[in-house]
Amino acid sequence: MNKTSDKDALKQRFNEKFYKFKDMPIAIYGIGEKTEKILELYKNYNFVGIMDKDYNELSYCGFNLLSYDEVVKSIKVVIIAANISSCHIIYQRINFLKESGIRIFYLNGFEPKEIDTDEDPYYKKNEKNILDLIKQHDIICFDIFDTLIMRETLEPSDVFELVEEKLRTEKGLNIDFKKNRVYAEKNVYCKKTTYFNIDMIYDELGELLNLDEQLTREIKNIEFEMEYRISLPRYKMVNLYKYALNAEKRIYLVSDMYWQREKIEILLKKNGIEGYCQLLVSCEEKKSKHDGKIWSVFKKPDHRMLHIGDNLECDVEIPKSYGIETYHIRNSLDIMRFSKYAYLEKKCSSLNQRLLLGKFVSKVFNDPFSLHKGKGTIVLDDMHALGYNFFGPIVLTFVNWLIKTSRTLELNKLLFFARDGYILHEIFELIMMTLNLDYPQAHYFLTSRRAASVAAIEDIEDVALVLREMCKSKNLLIGESVFRTLGIQMRNDDPIRLKFFYEVEMNDLIAHITSEYLNAIEINAKEERQHYKAYIQSIGIGAHEKIGCINFVGRGITQMFVERILGRSMYGFYFSTAPQMKEFLKQTDKIFAQYGKCIDTEITPFHLISNYLLGEVIFSAKEEQLLCFDKNLEPKYINTSKKRNFTAVNECHNGIRQYVLDALNLDLNLGKRQFGIELSDALLGVIVTHKAILSESIRSSLLFSDYYNYKVENIRLEI
Repeated sequence: MNKTSDKDALKQRFNEKFYKFKDMPIAIYGIGEKTEKILELYKNYNFVGIMDKDYNELSYCGFNLLSYDEVVKSIKVVIIAANISSCHIIYQRINFLKESGIRIFYLNGFEPKEIDTDEDPYYKKNEKNILDLIKQHDIICFDIFDTLIMRETLEPSDVFELVEEKLRTEKGLNIDFKKNRVYAEKNVYCKKTTYFNIDMIYDELGELLNLDEQLTREIKNIEFEMEYRISLPRYKMVNLYKYALNAEKRIYLVSDMYWQREKIEILLKKNGIEGYCQLLVSCEEKKSKHDGKIWSVFKKPDHRMLHIGDNLECDVEIPKSYGIETYHIRNSLDIMRFSKYAYLEKKCSSLNQRLLLGKFVSKVFNDPFSLHKGKGTIVLDDMHALGYNFFGPIVLTFVNWLIKTSRTLELNKLLFFARDGYILHEIFELIMMTLNLDYPQAHYFLTSRRAASVAAIEDIEDVALVLREMCKSKNLLIGESVFRTLGIQMRNDDPIRLKFFYEVEMNDLIAHITSEYLNAIEINAKEERQHYKAYIQSIGIGAHEKIGCINFVGRGITQMFVERILGRSMYGFYFSTAPQMKEFLKQTDKIFAQYGKCIDTEITPFHLISNYLLGEVIFSAKEEQLLCFDKNLEPKYINTSKKRNFTAVNECHNGIRQYVLDALNLDLNLGKRQFGIELSDALLGVIVTHKAILSESIRSSLLFSDYYNYKVENIRLEI
């Protein structure tokens, strides 16, 4: 068939599907050969503009590039001009437009509908399926990228943005690398050859940016170094590969890729993939999976050959048409996009957030059968995974925010309040050391409401304040509560000692305690204060140093008491503060809260803050709550009748530590990134809104205690 008849056939098929929409405002999604043909052949259609995720020019083929806001305002129909396998992915990215009444079609006229993700037949697939197929075939062929190995970024083009950052920070080159790198690749593909390689791309890029040959070569090397750094194996698939290798199957690797064989072999070796018969790369073979010609390499393939890959068209439909049996596995990003977790991608509006989500996706959905066990739902079996995947991003986001804010304020020291500051302090020190930052200095500061409030008592008004603010459990005996709150024993013959708090008015209680026990209270408080001040002195806080303290959430009452002991105000850094904060901390301009100040935990939309008890459990230290210091400055901790098992929480901390270490190894600019709270909070939302199945071992490890209410001791949190 000649080109004229090709065009006529294409025009007829397109008209059959879309003629009824021709007068409506239409946007084409995608740039490339398909879009160019559509715009050339159908000039009588009301095409308004072009959509594309990676294309940053103002126009394409004479049409404006449209933002999502512009599409919502002016478009009624979107046609995705892409291969059918890519159409599914693009649809998942833009299907929110349907909420604005916009209809979305594939190029073949198919209008995708929402499906029940829990009923997806893909979740019936499992490792055993592939093992059985490998046993039945002599030749096993694997796709490479997103099948055997993957990138630890959300999108392939994120690599280009990371390269752009490196060029700017290390070479002082302020060039729009990502935009031009994408444009250069599409130019070579559309105008030169579909079998392009990296050298052709960089020849085009050098012309676009007017780069000399040496600099062009250096940037190309930087891109490969970045590819190497962020590549990781899909562990389950590599294990299946090794199973086939050990079973003495003939193994071939096939890829439509612009990197030449030599570079791909380096990536494969890094990720533990060796011993294959042959590596076939489109840019060197001048054949590709996409056009089907690569399969001609295999002489008359029969039932003895199996190909495994993630692309429905290139890895499934096309090789199947050549008589090759195929097995489709989803890449990690597709697993998320076709699941109940697809909404997470909408939380990403910057590279920093895409890096966070990319790390989550590459871990949680690394296994192509990760949602098989839960039938579409994440199953969480251990505390390490809870720490790594769900609290790691929260801690990293907070500590990066803290470093930037405290350094901007030029603080000298930060006091991480026990116990919530335990793991936060460790991660802060880790990042500061890695980035070679010398201030502010950090200390894990032993304190508690009990220790600080009693040590801060100097007069009758202080006693009244402590009683009002600490004695909140009305169903406790007064004698027990006063001992826990003020550190003194009431007389056995005291008529109210065995009464419950709800039986006595607070003003009457204060009057009684201060008239009967004030001297004992002041003597005990003075002794505790002397010991506490000696502990503070051992930290070495200078008279003129600017100090900040870190706590998780709260009213600021512990900070207030510590400030009284210190005799000076501090800056305060919190995830959030309660509405009562203004009652205790008068200099509210010195208070910083990442999630916001004066937030009501009952109505906040933030998952971390509304589930703050979970945060208190996860962030806590091994030791129980501080009671006071003895004369030797040794901390005395509260005795509990039920000993807490810290092993599980520590395993969660190990997950957080590993997450940050991995992030530091991956991203050289980590310390400069500000991630925002939306994505990390949404990741935690997977856990607390029942979008994940938590094992009994995890649930039984989430135990909460309240010192001021002995009836709340190692109580299991229900989330």
